Amino acid sequence: MHHKFNRTARDPDAYNAGTPSVATVVRFYAVAFFGLPLAIPFFNFLYPLTHMDALQRRRHFRHFLGYAAVHAVVWTGASRDRSCRACTLETPVEPRRPVRRYTYETLRYNAPPAYLDAWARAAPRSLLSLCNNHALDQGLGGLRATRAAVGARGLVCLGGPDAETEAVALLEVGGLRLACIGLTFGINGLARGTAGLPGVPVLEFGDPRARTDWMQVERLIGRARSLNPHWIVALPHWGYEYEYWPCARMRADAHRLLALGIDLILGSSPHVLQPCEVASVNGWDARAPTAITRLGGPPRPALVAYSLGNLASILPTAGCQVGALLGLRLDDQTLLGLDALPTVCRRALGCGWLAARAFGLTEAAPLLTRVERLAYHEHAQRALGPLLKETPP
Repeated sequence: MHHKFNRTARDPDAYNAGTPSVATVVRFYAVAFFGLPLAIPFFNFLYPLTHMDALQRRRHFRHFLGYAAVHAVVWTGASRDRSCRACTLETPVEPRRPVRRYTYETLRYNAPPAYLDAWARAAPRSLLSLCNNHALDQGLGGLRATRAAVGARGLVCLGGPDAETEAVALLEVGGLRLACIGLTFGINGLARGTAGLPGVPVLEFGDPRARTDWMQVERLIGRARSLNPHWIVALPHWGYEYEYWPCARMRADAHRLLALGIDLILGSSPHVLQPCEVASVNGWDARAPTAITRLGGPPRPALVAYSLGNLASILPTAGCQVGALLGLRLDDQTLLGLDALPTVCRRALGCGWLAARAFGLTEAAPLLTRVERLAYHEHAQRALGPLLKETPP
């Protein structure tokens, strides 16, 4: 099989498999499946030990270990997932209380643990923030149970009922350290102006009627800095619902957060997309439209994503059905890349009429009419413009 003819004087090393037969085929594949794997330890270890002198063995194993180290680095770098996710979980997960499937509940949310199971399978390196207005929908016990459920699945959790330290957490991936802070404009059921829970800081940014506790903000940033991060990330649940543009007061408060030391702001709550703003801290790039002065810090970029809309929701209007997955590529000093993948989620989209599913906008295109595709893309284009990874349908 390897050579058709027997050995000759011109080809004394030819291998003669003999007359083709079932036995020949069996022997061939036995060599292929068992001989070749055994050849690796034989030629790399057994043969050098039995047929080489000491000098040859040292040279052989030095080369072998060098090649092995290079391959290990290449394969480890290629296979390692260096990505992580962060989002707001705007519902408790309290297993002791039933979730009524056919009830449209708008005031007090609860979700089954299967929601977290699905998220943990799809995005195991994730941070979920409980700092939002629905934190107490199932009471203090529900908030405590939700925090425990998130942690039990190996996910990082922001927010809790007991201590301010619960509002700050470290998300680490690929050697990059992100110190994250959870904030909310309020908590349903608490009187306006109430300080909130220790682990769910209430800070009413952008509201001219409120007096924001900037001392508390500085204290939270100090806790984040104590984790020795490369980046400080805030996940504020803020802004006026269903507004497509942040007001001037909101932008001023966002810029003040950047000046105090926040590097990345990933906002939620308006339920619709709002723009992203890239800022230059301490002269990082004069071309940036927003310049921020920060005391005692190096030049670096900063980002404000005022609202990323809804990822999973059953709200009925087109603007509330569109969200975005914001992709940031970071190293320990700078922002290497920024883009956005528009998403759509609504009832009866590729599933039963009472259920809802989230898709990338392009992925959902076969399930939508052309008018729907254009409407969804218009909402995304208006807010995120050149950041979009997808072209108009």
